[in-house]
Amino acid sequence: MDRYEKQIGLKTIYLTLARRFHIILLIFIPIALATFLVTNFMMTKTYQSSVTLNRNAVISAAQYQVIQNYIRDTSNDEAKPGAIYTTAVNLKENNVKHANGNEITVAEIKSGLSFATLATNSINVSYSFTSSDKSITQQVMNELTKNAVAYLKADRNPAKAEYANMSYSEASAPTKNSSENKYLLIGLALGAVLALGVPFVYEIVSDQVYDKDDIIALGGDAFTLTVTDKK
Repeated sequence: MDRYEKQIGLKTIYLTLARRFHIILLIFIPIALATFLVTNFMMTKTYQSSVTLNRNAVISAAQYQVIQNYIRDTSNDEAKPGAIYTTAVNLKENNVKHANGNEITVAEIKSGLSFATLATNSINVSYSFTSSDKSITQQVMNELTKNAVAYLKADRNPAKAEYANMSYSEASAPTKNSSENKYLLIGLALGAVLALGVPFVYEIVSDQVYDKDDIIALGGDAFTLTVTDKK
């Protein structure tokens, strides 16, 4: 017998979902549960605190690079220590540590920094610090910003006049990054696509007859249905 093509309309979609609802649940529930467990218990949660520097004048690309370079500076030169190095030293002296008692290092401060793209004609520079330890993010940003602005205004900076009006506010309270929620939504979406897709793929390739529409597709009146009791 020649194979026939099924026309997929709204009725077919409804019947497929109704007939294969148990398969949909058997596929979707494990995927949703696994995604939830991974994003909530296995992924490392991170927290972010940010600061915005205000120059009260348009910041050029060159000035933005100067600001960014010094904030990222890890130099331990006694005569001209970098902002990150000074920050790590000051935090240690003020007994600011991780919740587990470990000291905050130069390397982790540098790796946790990220800068927003400088907008055209902007008078602000925004940057943030990300850490898995919520208790230290805001303190790191406040100390780092204080040291960076102090250098930009210091006599040893040849271009200090360009940053004389530089100001900043306290670092924002730490907030949890949204990456966990993003991955959870992605996992749920993929699970839904897979759970709904499998029944439809099966429906397309299957020759099984379910209703009058399938009978008509196979030949209509040329077929006679009989019911036989199996004993």
